[in-house]
Amino acid sequence: MLILVSLLLALSKNGFAQKVKHVHFEPYETLRKHFQSSALSFFFKDSLAVYKKSIQVISHLHSLGYLTANIDSSRINNDTLHLYVFSGEIYRKAYINTESISPTALRRTGLKGTFNEIHKFSYKEFFRAEKKLIDYYQTIGFPFAYIFLDSLSQNNKALNGKLKIVPGPFIVF
Repeated sequence: MLILVSLLLALSKNGFAQKVKHVHFEPYETLRKHFQSSALSFFFKDSLAVYKKSIQVISHLHSLGYLTANIDSSRINNDTLHLYVFSGEIYRKAYINTESISPTALRRTGLKGTFNEIHKFSYKEFFRAEKKLIDYYQTIGFPFAYIFLDSLSQNNKALNGKLKIVPGPFIVF
C-alpha cells in the first residue's frame, strides 16, 4: 500500500495529473493470464484514476491467492507510465489458529472449525468470515472491534497465522 501512495505522489509531481497518459502494467505476459488486455494497458486523464485501477489490479491478484502481490516500481517514459507488478506465489492452503477467539463467537457465527485448515485458500471467503466475526462482536456491544492475523508465516505455499480480535470498549445504548 505504501508503494501505491508513493506512486500517487510521484505522479502528481511529474505533472501526470494534468495530461492524458497511457498506463501499462508489467510484466504483461505474466499478468495476461489473469486479466483482459484492456485492463493492463489503458489511457487515463488523472493520477487518482490510475491509483484506483492499480488498487483493483492488486486486489484481484489477492483474491486469486497471490497474497504478496504489490506494485514494485514505476517508470515514466514519454507519455507512458509503466507499473511493475510483483505477483509472488499463489497461496493455496492456510492454517489459521483461532484459540484467541471465543468458542461462542465461532459457534454463533457458524465458523467453528472453518479456520483450522483451509485446503483451498480463498481471500474473499476469508474476509467474509472475518466480517461475520466483526458483525457478531458489534451486535453484542463492541462496535469498535477489529480482527487481524498475527504471527504470519509461510511454509510450502501455505499461510500460517493466528487470528486475533481486539473487542474495544463495551458500549450499551
